[in-house]
Amino acid sequence: MILADHAAAVERLLKVPGPRTADLAVGADPSEDDPSAGLEAEEAFGTDCEALVELLTRRWGEPEVLDLTDDLVRLASGEPVPEPRRTLCAFVRVLRRWQVGDRWLGVGVGRQGDNLPLHLVAAVGDTD
Repeated sequence: MILADHAAAVERLLKVPGPRTADLAVGADPSEDDPSAGLEAEEAFGTDCEALVELLTRRWGEPEVLDLTDDLVRLASGEPVPEPRRTLCAFVRVLRRWQVGDRWLGVGVGRQGDNLPLHLVAAVGDTD
């Protein structure tokens, strides 16, 4: 991971109006033949996310930890869920989120299915 590149991508994302998500990193397709490779990838993405969280925390303070499971349940029930949480809740369970001006910024790790690659994502949205 190149932390400076991720921080620059976050800064660019904050300059774009409206709710947005961006992949900061996407892993390789998981190998069914080597389950340990999947565990190593999860650990590496978790470590990269934590490093980014530390950097962003120095800039904007302690993040809120947002569990997106409730959003997924509401979405499945047909209730409205605002973007980008609507998109994120399908594959990211926990989002670290900061208030940045009149918007929020979040980062997290997830995957859209068991046999799909991991994603380190950043998102910005309007304050709820």
